[in-house]
Amino acid sequence: MGYTEITDEQKQKAHEDYFNEMRKEEVEQESIMRRALSFVKLKVSNEFYKEVLIVINDDLEHTWNFKITEEAKGDYETQTELPNIKGYYVNQTTDGGFTGDEFAGTIAIEFEKGKYLEWEYSC
Repeated sequence: MGYTEITDEQKQKAHEDYFNEMRKEEVEQESIMRRALSFVKLKVSNEFYKEVLIVINDDLEHTWNFKITEEAKGDYETQTELPNIKGYYVNQTTDGGFTGDEFAGTIAIEFEKGKYLEWEYSC
């Protein structure tokens, strides 16, 4: 059985198509995140909102699929570093992964009684 040689032009086109799709997904995820955070910002104090942003950015390489939910998944983890957020729910679905240093799941912060900001993460 033979194979087909891929030309440099075809490789370049595939690379550009992949990059364009990834950028499109990134823009969509940024829009989803902005909408969810805008909703939360309307409901909480400026101090609480700033702490939400700290949790989102704290050592997480990738975050996506931000949404408002009425139910949190995972285990509640108390935190003491931030004065307004007492803790959050973590549903870790990858615990170490193939390399032993990969983690992924969801985090949810209750910002109003029965309302949670939830997002997926991987690091």
